[in-house]
Amino acid sequence: MHHKLVIIGAGISGSLALKYFSSYDPVVFEAKSKTALSDHKAVMRLRDQRIGMLLGVSSREIDVDKQILFRDNLYWESSIQMRNLYSRKVCDSILSRSASDLGIKKRYLMSNANFVAEYDHEFVGIEDGLLVILDRINNQTKFVSYDFCISTIPLPILIKKLSLKYEIKFQAEPIYVMRSKLNILSEVNQTIYVPENEYKIYRMTLQEGELILESFGGYPNESEISSLICYFGISLDCCLKFDKIEQKYGKILPIDSIVRRSIVFELTEKFRIFSLGRYALWKSIRTDDLIKDLEKIQRMVSVSAICRKYEEKLDES
Repeated sequence: MHHKLVIIGAGISGSLALKYFSSYDPVVFEAKSKTALSDHKAVMRLRDQRIGMLLGVSSREIDVDKQILFRDNLYWESSIQMRNLYSRKVCDSILSRSASDLGIKKRYLMSNANFVAEYDHEFVGIEDGLLVILDRINNQTKFVSYDFCISTIPLPILIKKLSLKYEIKFQAEPIYVMRSKLNILSEVNQTIYVPENEYKIYRMTLQEGELILESFGGYPNESEISSLICYFGISLDCCLKFDKIEQKYGKILPIDSIVRRSIVFELTEKFRIFSLGRYALWKSIRTDDLIKDLEKIQRMVSVSAICRKYEEKLDES
């Protein structure tokens, strides 16, 4: 079978690509048995309303109160020390992170949605210019020809499947998410950043009637949870049973940016694969950045398509 555009991965990046490039009638292959969107359990508030509009799901504007906790005090503004500590905690680098953008902010909450994809279809590799896809339910291999491919799977996994060799080490750490409904009425949206390393928790959120805790290095114990959520004015008595979720690639440790870009460029040059999303690019980016990245891919696809037609005309002459 031949497709103009093939998308690997049905998470939010793949789902956005599916909608954005709908005129190409793309097909999406997803290794899991359900949309990866449902696996995202950490906090995801959007700055750009176009994300929800593009996905065709409802989103609503909310006000979010954002503060940072440092040495037992809450602050509406973060110092350079607080920002850098938080950045080092979440990505082992000193970058511009969310903790520098505090105060009362306008954001959008998006409702959950499912998207059409070939689930239980795992991308295996490329042979003779064809995508090799394993149908895990029927244990059958499919060979798919394509004009362009958008990959949203983690860059080191893609490199391995393509049998490419690079002298670079990709590292990531899981994040641990705990979510609990509250047994009291709560209508607020609030986030507190926790930059100090003595705590496993790095961000905690009240999202209306739910408490969401995100941490590194394992799940926090009751003592840590109790000592931190009191800054929301609540206690463990306000929480129902906690659901625990581990997200494998939660914390991406950066690699050399020049090397990273050269790898992404080589994937496009050799295999007509465009990388989309934080895992595929191996770079900490916001969901809102996906729109402009899709626009870049659109421009590159258009130029490539023109070049391909030109080459075909040359072959005919």
